[in-house]
Amino acid sequence: MKLPSPDPNCPTCRRIQFPALQHNAQDEEIELCGRDTVQIHRKSGLDLEQWENQLANVADVRRTPFLLKVIFHEGIQFVMFRDGRVLVQGTEDRIQVRIWYDRYIGS
Repeated sequence: MKLPSPDPNCPTCRRIQFPALQHNAQDEEIELCGRDTVQIHRKSGLDLEQWENQLANVADVRRTPFLLKVIFHEGIQFVMFRDGRVLVQGTEDRIQVRIWYDRYIGS
């Protein structure tokens, strides 16, 4: 598998730091380098069963014991975790990420 060259500005690629995994990253958007994904951690917890029922009306949803995957027809996906983290996949544009997050999950 051919991988792109490490991003010289990425703390994970160059300095082996993992800011997306730190709990003090709450209420921030963190771009996951090279993944077309932004993580948002604004809530202290998510009830995946509740969100599955709520979002099933607007997207395809798949729940495991660990996460809820929400697939919108516009090419955006959410991967939601019980601890409150949400990965918004399909864009690295933080404004678009906030719009999608606020529209479906809220602040």
